[in-house]
Amino acid sequence: MSAFIFFGWHIQSVFSQNYDNTYFISPLNIPHNFSGSFGELRANHFHSGLDFKANMHTPVLAVADGFVSRIKVSPWGYGYALYLTHPNGYVSQYGHLEQYNKIIANFVKQQQYKLKNFTLDIAIDSSVLKVKQGDTIAFSGNSGSSGGPHLHFEIRDEKTEETINPLLFGIKTLDNENPEFSMLKIYPADIYSTVNGENIPINRKIINTSITEPCKILDTINVSGNAYFGIECYDRQFKNSNKNGIYKMQISINNQEVYNYSIDKLSFSNTRHLNDHIDFAEYIRTKKAFQTTKTSPGNKLSIYNRVKRDGCFYFKPDSLYSIHYIITDFVGNKKDLLFTVKGAKPNFDNEIIPVTNRNIVDTLDYETDNIYRTNNFEVEFPIGTLMDRLFLEFQILDKNKNCFSKTYSIQNYETPLYDYLNIKIKPDTIADSSLFSKLLMVYINKTGAYNAIQSKLDGEYIVAKYRSFGKFTLKIDTIAPVITPINVSNKKNVKKQKNIRFMISDNLSGVESFDAYLNQEWVLVSFDGKSSMLQYDFDEHLKSGENLFQLIVKDAKGNVCIYSASIFY
Repeated sequence: MSAFIFFGWHIQSVFSQNYDNTYFISPLNIPHNFSGSFGELRANHFHSGLDFKANMHTPVLAVADGFVSRIKVSPWGYGYALYLTHPNGYVSQYGHLEQYNKIIANFVKQQQYKLKNFTLDIAIDSSVLKVKQGDTIAFSGNSGSSGGPHLHFEIRDEKTEETINPLLFGIKTLDNENPEFSMLKIYPADIYSTVNGENIPINRKIINTSITEPCKILDTINVSGNAYFGIECYDRQFKNSNKNGIYKMQISINNQEVYNYSIDKLSFSNTRHLNDHIDFAEYIRTKKAFQTTKTSPGNKLSIYNRVKRDGCFYFKPDSLYSIHYIITDFVGNKKDLLFTVKGAKPNFDNEIIPVTNRNIVDTLDYETDNIYRTNNFEVEFPIGTLMDRLFLEFQILDKNKNCFSKTYSIQNYETPLYDYLNIKIKPDTIADSSLFSKLLMVYINKTGAYNAIQSKLDGEYIVAKYRSFGKFTLKIDTIAPVITPINVSNKKNVKKQKNIRFMISDNLSGVESFDAYLNQEWVLVSFDGKSSMLQYDFDEHLKSGENLFQLIVKDAKGNVCIYSASIFY
């Protein structure tokens, strides 16, 4: 008999909750076709709702009686977004909208004029904007960081702000497609273990023989010591080409369940713990998301129903192990994968050579605050930034051209962070003291490009927060943003137009604010971040005859660009 040894259990969520599947209706009165599923793996987070495919201007319905409790307008993120609070203790959220209904749109415009700002994030009293189930509250669109027309829909717990899988509330989907496996990856769990004789992971292509038969791999995997598994998989909806996320994963070894998760709800406070759920280094290199069984001690995800031995398993020499994966979508379609692992004897002739070229300067405990200081530089790791003990790698590199400090390299691009680092860099002496206010911290990405970080002066240091390891330095931004008119010019007659449009951009620190004036009075302009398009839609502020239009764009370091033109209407 094969022996399989467990040293402990990791169980975080074993309770199920019943949800009323008759209270909410669908937010769209069209057949449901999802371009994104709840809990789908995204960059640095789980997807917190359902993405309904929908053409522009599709009516969006209130899923239940309630009131508009929050309105958010942003060039990024969910764009035009709406939040309804319902008497049953839940909040429904609607994102990437094209526009609101007339009553809500008028209210939003009043608030934007009151605050003199296109960007909006306001809480609203329950007596102001009441809605009934089935009311058209908005129209679907492509605003914010959307990659195409759709409706992003969420249901949140009003008290905890956890987001709940909307399918638990009875929203239906037509789906008879099984999930699919793509690739298996097997990892040695420590420097003393091997997979097929090497202390490196191996990949195996998964063979799908038929719809009804389990998938397989072609060879037996030999493991000496401890190993863990990673799987690349996805789900398709009926007649849908999108690769969505699965709902549930189960793994058994010799008919003993060792791993089980299901995604019913998520917390925004730890959604970044996704980066511990996947092989983060592989994702950074290839954008392939392998879901790994190994969990770090700081992982707070509530999706796990069972994880034995923290997802790392010992394989006894000369014993055979049958590994059985089951992946399932929400309606119960499933797919199996079967493969065999053979325990191998350790090869003590192979000398383990310690890694000596990593520039390790400290060992950090994930359960405490940590600070590392050196000349002109400091980085703080608050509790929550790390998931496990970290051997901190650090280097001071030569100063790059046109930079105002040396380059400080913290760890590497393939190690995840789970919250913000606090970083302080002391700049070089600057001959022109007026330029000191133009200093900012930048992140040097893998391609060598500079990404501006929101930063400020604190004593002698430039300080900033950032959530990725990598290289940091200081630069100066003295260049104003650029305004490029699209359909307007000085003295132009715009009587036949509905709007005037501009492209706005900035070379480094980024656009911080924009304000438009018509005949010296502030007017509302909209801005779409992904296209960099700014637009003034003609309204009651545009008068017959000559009008003076002025657009002022400021970047994060106070550099200003002004465009002025007379327009005739």
